[in-house]
Amino acid sequence: MAVARACSSPGATTRALSSWRAYSMTPPLAVRTQAAPEAIVVFDVEAGHLVEFNGKACTMFGLTPAQLLARNPVDLSPERQPDGRLSHDVARAYIERAAAGEEPVFEWVHEANDGRQIPCEVHLVRLPDPSRMLVRGSLVDISARQRAERALRDSEQRFRSLVEDIETIAVQGYDRHR
Repeated sequence: MAVARACSSPGATTRALSSWRAYSMTPPLAVRTQAAPEAIVVFDVEAGHLVEFNGKACTMFGLTPAQLLARNPVDLSPERQPDGRLSHDVARAYIERAAAGEEPVFEWVHEANDGRQIPCEVHLVRLPDPSRMLVRGSLVDISARQRAERALRDSEQRFRSLVEDIETIAVQGYDRHR
């Protein structure tokens, strides 16, 4: 299957274009979508499942194209988001906002096929389509950014503790009669 090869080998994008006719994308858009640095998915709101995606989405979730086509955003998420809210409820609210014309941007935790949690920045937008309600999601894995932010906070805390200890040592070692 050409779409499967597109998901498993980056150089197969051109060969896979003929398979994209099954989707509503035009070939130039399919090429740009395949080359995008982030995972891209298109959700048919009324059908309740994904209808389009790029190879990065297959890789991110560890799923074949056939498996990904049968999923919806909640299937690709843990039961609850880190703040304790049910993924189903929160996802529905964001999708409704996008369907109404808003372009929500938010952090979301997705879940790969192997159970690995993937923190993402998600951008949603409604796609123009005369016969379907489609919402496109751009999913940017922010794992590395979050690790860097944690490392910076830890480093700042260690530095702050060091400075506070130096002030304590300096005050204790001060002799006014010298």
